[in-house]
Amino acid sequence: MKADFDIVYKNIMRRHDSTSMDFYAFLDGIENLAQRIYKNVDLGESIESFLTEANEYFESKAKATWFIIMKT
Repeated sequence: MKADFDIVYKNIMRRHDSTSMDFYAFLDGIENLAQRIYKNVDLGESIESFLTEANEYFESKAKATWFIIMKT
């Protein structure tokens, strides 16, 4: 999976002719990843699914981190 992210990142940066990712390149990357992960699904639905999964993932990480902080 990390290799996919690296490939997408390099392709997006090459397409936007930049060494740092601006907001439009970030959105382009999300669109690209959503299309790769959710093949044969409408673009809007794939982006929504991707963002929902990402949000759940990062919320669980934040909760786990908060629990560790409070435990110490």
